[in-house]
Amino acid sequence: MAVMLQKPRLILSIYLYIFVAGCIGSSGQTPDNIPIIGTEINRTDDISLLGNCTSPCWAGIQPRKTTGKESAQILITIYGQENISVGENSIEWINRKSNSRGSVILINNLVDLVYLWFPNKYVTVQTIIKEIGEPEFVNVSKSSSFGSDCLSASLFYSNKGMDVGLYMYETSVGVAKLQYVESILILSLDVAKARKMPNSFLLRWRGYENYCPKF
Repeated sequence: MAVMLQKPRLILSIYLYIFVAGCIGSSGQTPDNIPIIGTEINRTDDISLLGNCTSPCWAGIQPRKTTGKESAQILITIYGQENISVGENSIEWINRKSNSRGSVILINNLVDLVYLWFPNKYVTVQTIIKEIGEPEFVNVSKSSSFGSDCLSASLFYSNKGMDVGLYMYETSVGVAKLQYVESILILSLDVAKARKMPNSFLLRWRGYENYCPKF
């Protein structure tokens, strides 16, 4: 039985990427009264699946290589058939243990990208860096909509085809060890290296600090 999955607010970025050959890591908006920095809890195996195949890859699913049928079989094995929804151009799933969600976008029955979304308090930046290493860049998006020039930040790995979106830390766009990860976007290396988005700036990784004033 297929399951209808509630779309997380960033799912729109997947479809935006398809048209502009890019992506955004995080909207920067955080649910009210939920802390965005602390100690991760109830983390299951979603993150460890990043390390079981050669990047860009998650759980054995590789952009431009894995078929839709192969992806569905992998996801059913991990999450159970009742938690998978298979469409013509996408496959969606939910992890009932953690309430994390994900989507595989298909083009011509091949995986184009993998999108993972995590609830708050699920996994921290330091855990991601321990799992896949330090990023090459911090991607900062500019906006004045929220009373600041900075809207969102993500850790960008062009050599791994990964963009790791972050929940905003306090009122600034910084990177802290115990900051929470909101999403991971996995795409092919050629697309990752050509990735461009309006009002977005790639800053060299300089460790844990506030990147908003750096441009």
